[in-house]
Amino acid sequence: MATQTIGLHPDELKVLERRARRFWVSVIVGFLGLQVLIGIASIVLALSDPTVAVIPNYHQSALDWDVTHRSRQLAEQLGWEIDYNVVPSEQAGQRSLLVSILDRDRQPLSGLNVSAKLYRHARAGEVDQFKLKAVADGNYQADTKLNERGLWQIELMIEGDHGIASMSRELEVK
Repeated sequence: MATQTIGLHPDELKVLERRARRFWVSVIVGFLGLQVLIGIASIVLALSDPTVAVIPNYHQSALDWDVTHRSRQLAEQLGWEIDYNVVPSEQAGQRSLLVSILDRDRQPLSGLNVSAKLYRHARAGEVDQFKLKAVADGNYQADTKLNERGLWQIELMIEGDHGIASMSRELEVK
């Protein structure tokens, strides 16, 4: 028994069926394509946005945990007092990081190689690395980009006859 649509010619019915089929296939393919585009956009955003980095070089520090842990304890074991100050720089738009290092007897320590990594917590993917120059006994200074407000992380690496000591501190720039 054949079904017949009232008032439609069989050719018109085929045309309507083709249109409906194209519409629903297009809707399904469109949704799948939209899902692929959202996935690609998410991957691009995750890989290119510096705000998604949590701690720079975290994986390598975790692998070298013993070395990292010993270097962080060395300054404390030696009884060093390390003080950070941010002072205006001679260069426009920058500030200087001044680090003072005193030994257990509160005498300045000189002859050290001091380097630093500096990054803002909001942009942990943008790490600024630099060496500090000795400006006086126990005082080391370098120009930095501490011109943006926010919470900054300073990681010092101090090399000398004692070995390698490291320190990490947070600094709020207002």
